[in-house]
Amino acid sequence: MPIRKKIRVIDNVATGRAYRMARRSKGLSIEETARRMSVTGAFISYLERGKRAWTDDLCERFQKALKK
Repeated sequence: MPIRKKIRVIDNVATGRAYRMARRSKGLSIEETARRMSVTGAFISYLERGKRAWTDDLCERFQKALKK
């Protein structure tokens, strides 16, 4: 019997919108969030608009950046 892996599908647009709202509610700029995540502001913008895929690592780093 073949082993089936559990695959989690992320809606990049919906996730980006949710994280943008969370970032703004904390009063963080794109630049400050990017600095906290060690990425560029352009990359954050792409993520928030759903133009780049959210990975588990990026979600975790984003959440940590909001808590700092």
